Amino acid sequence: MGMNYFAVEKETKEEIHLGKRCAAGFFCWKCGMSNVNYSRTNLSAYKCEPHILYGNDAIHYSDIKQIDINVNDEPEHINRCPICNEPFSNSDKINSVYAELGLCAQPDKTKQTTCSFTFATTPYKLNIILHEDSNKYDFFNEIKHIEKEELIDIIQNCGVKIFSMVGQDFR
Repeated sequence: MGMNYFAVEKETKEEIHLGKRCAAGFFCWKCGMSNVNYSRTNLSAYKCEPHILYGNDAIHYSDIKQIDINVNDEPEHINRCPICNEPFSNSDKINSVYAELGLCAQPDKTKQTTCSFTFATTPYKLNIILHEDSNKYDFFNEIKHIEKEELIDIIQNCGVKIFSMVGQDFR
């Protein structure tokens, strides 16, 4: 699902898709790790051979049609951060789900949950839109107008940043 974010050029009304925030589940902010161990993935849309993704790379692929690849009887999700060994807590997970849609305050770095932000534009163009030419743009999500500072806060508080979709239409 997720929530898309846009910049609209004030003069021409051109809409630029900046990216999408999605709930990413349990996350250790100290180490930058999610609780996803792996995902068996068939990325036929990208014309890839079936393969396994690990860690943060596998976050949004666990619900894609599963394929049969041996993963040594390891679980798809882990209960503790693999680096610092802190347990992932169930109490915070709901925050990322509501935050994804803008229905509650976004989880900050004190929670053990996060959202991801998948970029639709390059870091270079994002910098121009947000900082060099920001007075030329209005900013929106799928529901309402938002201030530039709110958009920056949203992106900063997404523990997982994904750039593999830049240039693709994934709204």
